[in-house]
Amino acid sequence: MKGCPKCGRTVPADANTCPYCDYQFARIEQVYKKAAQKEVKKIDKYSGMIKRLVAINFDMLLMILVFIGILLLFNVNIGKNTELIDILFPGIITLIIYFFYSTILEGSSLQGTFGQKLAKIKVTDDAGYELGFSLSLKRNLAKILNVLTLGIGYIALVFTKKKQSLADYVSDTYVENSILEYNTKLVYANVFLRLIAFIIDIVVFYLIYLVINFGVDYIFNHYTIDLNKDLFIKVFFTLIVIVGLIYMDTNKGTFGKQLMGYKVADLNGNSIGVVKAFFRLIMLTFEVLLLPVGIIYCLATPTKQTFKDLITHTVVIKNL
Repeated sequence: MKGCPKCGRTVPADANTCPYCDYQFARIEQVYKKAAQKEVKKIDKYSGMIKRLVAINFDMLLMILVFIGILLLFNVNIGKNTELIDILFPGIITLIIYFFYSTILEGSSLQGTFGQKLAKIKVTDDAGYELGFSLSLKRNLAKILNVLTLGIGYIALVFTKKKQSLADYVSDTYVENSILEYNTKLVYANVFLRLIAFIIDIVVFYLIYLVINFGVDYIFNHYTIDLNKDLFIKVFFTLIVIVGLIYMDTNKGTFGKQLMGYKVADLNGNSIGVVKAFFRLIMLTFEVLLLPVGIIYCLATPTKQTFKDLITHTVVIKNL
């Protein structure tokens, strides 16, 4: 005999459906099976230096774009004849924007800048809640101490129990990991093997480009086609890359990943869909710009995720 979890009545042990409430016992078996497939491991509550550096680097990239925009707005041309005074004012405006960008977002319900959200960290008060504008203002003003101490105030977080920098200590704030556990059932990809897989994919697509170039040259030389040959090659190759990468990411993985024995999956280890694969491809552009930082972050996290993985909620795992 066994009990029905819905109505609580006793039913025969071999019953698949409760005769009193029509509960399907297969449901509870699926729950137990799913729980057995996902084993989690705890992560340290407080964020270390590497994740913070990754967040800062991403925010700096955003501020560089802002700085370039301000230069264009004030019609400042960067060249050999550019003087310091020409970029001083745009630089000051960019610093002011960064200060309020950091202050407002860290004090809001987001509990962090876009870089901090990307690195899966958040800024909290001593109770774990959002700072509010006044405390966030105090924290960002205190960051000047990290600069005045030539970075020693920042390095201090390595030696403190709760990983506080001098600015954190003065403002009584903390930087915590947003995600405190990960699935240990999955075998996450080795960072260096992922890099090798990436290089292999570049070589493969370059060879495909050479084949396309040869084929188009042959066709254009033997037939009269009223099209721009170079533009046609670029467009056709781009379409091949986009369709190819999306198809491979939703199946067994790219050529390089297959050779390394890896595949792309969601956080539970399941195959990803076309939409997520397409979004992941778009995010690859930003990852190429931040390649060194992305690799460093990949080394620092147990799930070995790069920027595009974090944004699209995907992982690269062993294809068992």
